[in-house]
Amino acid sequence: MERLTKIATTLRNNWKKTVVLTAAAGYGLKWNQDRLQSNAMMTACCREALNYGSITQGVADTNYHVTVILNPAASGGKGRKLFEQYSAPLLHLAGFKVSVQLTEGRNEAKELMKIMDNTDAVLIAGGDGTVMEAVTGMLRREDAELFRHVPIGIIPVGENNTLSTRLFPGLDQVRKMAESTMSVIKQLKKPINVIEVENLCENEDYKGKKLHALNSLQIGAWREAAQRRDSYWYWGGLKDKLCFVFGYLTAHKNINWDWSVMVESGSTVQTVHQVEEKRRGLSSLFSSTPSIVEVVEEAEEWDQVLDTTVSEIDLRWGKVNLLF
Repeated sequence: MERLTKIATTLRNNWKKTVVLTAAAGYGLKWNQDRLQSNAMMTACCREALNYGSITQGVADTNYHVTVILNPAASGGKGRKLFEQYSAPLLHLAGFKVSVQLTEGRNEAKELMKIMDNTDAVLIAGGDGTVMEAVTGMLRREDAELFRHVPIGIIPVGENNTLSTRLFPGLDQVRKMAESTMSVIKQLKKPINVIEVENLCENEDYKGKKLHALNSLQIGAWREAAQRRDSYWYWGGLKDKLCFVFGYLTAHKNINWDWSVMVESGSTVQTVHQVEEKRRGLSSLFSSTPSIVEVVEEAEEWDQVLDTTVSEIDLRWGKVNLLF
């Protein structure tokens, strides 16, 4: 009892050190628990991927070819390490042929998608920006209609992964990466709507150019001001807020405040036609009258929703928010 009293007295007299050490110990235990859970999850995924890779193939069969567009600068330079640690082992265990293309700057993912060839699937290992570039490059291809059959997978190694959060809600980054990689191995597919923005300005250098996104797209003054946040690095954590203040006070001449916007919404309409079809088989021996067959045709219809001038446009999952 005397020993416990002595320990309690020591802790009370050194309460600052006690608080710091307790917080450090709690953080260490939480980190170790998360690491053990991640290792157990990766072990289960590796065993499942190995089952797919153990399937017998014919001599003439070729391995499923996956091309990875990897942004190594994602997550503060940890993108490559995260991919090699949590995604690459699963792809190799599944017996896939993996080709990795590293991006070294902006718009490089877009250019890679324009010339992509001889692949069964494309994986985008990066954040929302890399995904946007890749989708834009795919839809700008001359053979875009033919290339659309190639599925696109997303490995969320970036800081902003809103689309992967939508596809795999409620998971941490490691589990998202594992689940997204396993969905590629299992060849699970889900159609996603694409947002398309076309430049209608009179400048011939930009007129007709299009941007594409899968989840959300922001264009306008607020977006331009936010991109200037790194210029105010000396403000520390306040730079995320002050970039908008200084964007209005000192950098307003470098920001486009007026955007002419025309928003259209599309819908698929089904039309049923009755056509005559010549009878075949035994029925043609007893009757020469053609049979009536119903044919269903699908067509896209576009309705203009809004035509105005705004300072910011924010498109999210088909919803439109305009800031005047």
